[in-house]
Amino acid sequence: IITTFNNTSAGGTTTSFTVNNSAVTANSVVVATIVNYSGTVFSAGVPVVYVDTIAAGSFVIRISNVSPSGSGWGSFNGTFKIAFVVA
Repeated sequence: IITTFNNTSAGGTTTSFTVNNSAVTANSVVVATIVNYSGTVFSAGVPVVYVDTIAAGSFVIRISNVSPSGSGWGSFNGTFKIAFVVA
């Protein structure tokens, strides 16, 4: 489980960070999911997580706030707990 920093990304933006893990190869399949968000979904953003840029020893996790601009759903306001599996 990865616990993130307090994320305040606005709607329509994406935050990313690199995860280093010795089990990852360039041919690995990495799946990630949000298991907890300390903010309130919709009023404090709509989060989507995905994995990008898989390489030997690392991968990138991206958290997008898919709240439509002007929807009133707002920016993120909280931390995320993200689980991942490497296959």
